[in-house]
Amino acid sequence: MLPPAPPPPELVELRDDPIVDPDPPAPRNDQRRLVLLAPIGGWALSLALLGMIGWSAIHWRTQIQATWPPSERLYAALGLS
Repeated sequence: MLPPAPPPPELVELRDDPIVDPDPPAPRNDQRRLVLLAPIGGWALSLALLGMIGWSAIHWRTQIQATWPPSERLYAALGLS
C-alpha cells in the first residue's frame, strides 16, 4: 500500500493589477500648474509651427514657384502671384 499523499500547498491569489493606494497624496501646486499648462503649450506650439510654415511659404514663394511650377496656380488663387 502507498503512503498518503501530502496535502496540497496553499493557493495564493495572483493579481494582474498593481495594488493602488486608496488615498493618494494630493499633487503639489507646481504639479497642478504643469498639468493645466501642458495642453496650452501644445496648442501654442502647433499654432507657432503653422505660422512658420505660412510665413515660409510666402517669404520663399519665388523659389518654391521656380522649383515646383504647379504651385504658381496655388499662389495665383491666393492672390500672391
